[in-house]
Amino acid sequence: MSFVFSSLQPIKTSLLLALLSSTAAACDTPVKQSVGRSTTTPATSQRVTATEPGADYSVEPIVISPKKAANLTVQVSYPRLRSRPGTAPTDTVGIAAFNREAKSFATGLVKEIETTARENRHDKIPTALQVSFRSYLLQLGMVSIAFNITQDGIGPRPITWATGLTYDLRAGRKLTPGDVFQQNAAFKAALLNTIQPVLDSSSDCQLEPDNMTWDNFVIGPDSYHLLLGDAQIGRACDTREISMPLGKLKPFAIADSPTARLNTEKR
Repeated sequence: MSFVFSSLQPIKTSLLLALLSSTAAACDTPVKQSVGRSTTTPATSQRVTATEPGADYSVEPIVISPKKAANLTVQVSYPRLRSRPGTAPTDTVGIAAFNREAKSFATGLVKEIETTARENRHDKIPTALQVSFRSYLLQLGMVSIAFNITQDGIGPRPITWATGLTYDLRAGRKLTPGDVFQQNAAFKAALLNTIQPVLDSSSDCQLEPDNMTWDNFVIGPDSYHLLLGDAQIGRACDTREISMPLGKLKPFAIADSPTARLNTEKR
């Protein structure tokens, strides 16, 4: 499956490989959160309740509303995680750490765009930032979220990209690709075999293997998703999401990795 992240509208999907997990919930609705002198209010009226079967957490969107500037537009939403009734205590240890990291990521982007807007003010260059998120995994002490980011005013054209945040809540730390799969040549070849047909189908974006990186990912209950944007593809392309069944990647799985819970502890 491939997702095209657009700077002008919500995430679009097209069926290319396999069904994406039905648990993902997209959030891009304004609320209020503090950056600098801004005010903060939780989005209690727009809370998102996780619909994933067996979900242990709900996700509350928090929106950042910075101090107004004539040439700056900001629409930023980030997730705040809460445990649900019956969630095991061992699966809630890292919630506070996850929430801090998600907030830090979003507020950092806002501070950067505010600085850019100040620099662009003299030349009256419109400056904008949009950040939304989508949840993929909310169970068994694991949370996986993708942020979709569009920045304008920092170059000759708007830049749209996506980044994943996958957390082991039992250990209280962010997971890297090496925590999940062996990062060897065979693993990368398996990914390339899936990625190549998807990118070749687009006249706008072609794969540049020498520029590929593999550290931008999210995980669903049954799938592994690579997020490919400018940095990975090496051209001015919308970010694409390439999905692979976890079962297909089983030969490369790290023994006793957090994702092993999805097979051994799945409810």
